[in-house]
Amino acid sequence: MQTIKILFIDNNEDDYNLVRDYLTFGISQNLYELTWCNNYKEAINAMLKSFYDLYLIDYNLDNNTGLELLKEALKSNCNEPVIILTSQENKKIDEQALKNGAANYLIKQQLTTVALERAISYATQQSQNLGKLKQSEYTFRTLFERSKESILITDNTGRVYGANYSAVNLLGIAENNLYAINFDTFFQNQYSYEKLIEVMEEQGTANMIINFITLLGEIKTCRVSAFSVIPQHGELVLNYVFLNEICSNTENSLTASP
Repeated sequence: MQTIKILFIDNNEDDYNLVRDYLTFGISQNLYELTWCNNYKEAINAMLKSFYDLYLIDYNLDNNTGLELLKEALKSNCNEPVIILTSQENKKIDEQALKNGAANYLIKQQLTTVALERAISYATQQSQNLGKLKQSEYTFRTLFERSKESILITDNTGRVYGANYSAVNLLGIAENNLYAINFDTFFQNQYSYEKLIEVMEEQGTANMIINFITLLGEIKTCRVSAFSVIPQHGELVLNYVFLNEICSNTENSLTASP
């Protein structure tokens, strides 16, 4: 298992020695590499250069606080998880720590090997999952924006939440007006739109041939492939609609997949 490099930021060397002992004689004895830093300037420099995998920060740092260090690091795009340590239980400080991006907070008087290792494990795993999510989002966004296929993101009411350049160009939309226009505006007849939504609601996917009318009045026949993303907890259902132009004509056709 890969070693987790941790920077402990605290004015008190005794606290550093205590944390070091917890990690040295804990369940995962060889998993951690702990370094001590006792001043704000060196700490922020290390955090901005991503020298470590995780930061344990004491709330009290001479003329500054651990929250101030946390805010400055996150403002400068520090991506590693931060755990705030407090000398005593203070609900307000705890809430501020989490609100400002801390992965967790621990009370020194209640600190144990198990509690510390559990907090570190949770924070690093959470950070890794977030990193994977960001990478997935970046990959999707890149494909979305650069795809030659026209893609729109809508809901079942026709509200548009996103469209790539190809879709904007295909439908003749001015980008600054994109979110003010309902998706059904572009259908040559209302039946086509209603049928698409009906199939999406019943099956979650649809494959059709539909005639669209651009804002410039041009009729374009497109093969439509769409699927719904159904989130949990009653959140909004979004439809990802892919348009591939077949030809430009004035006929109205609709073919729904079985």
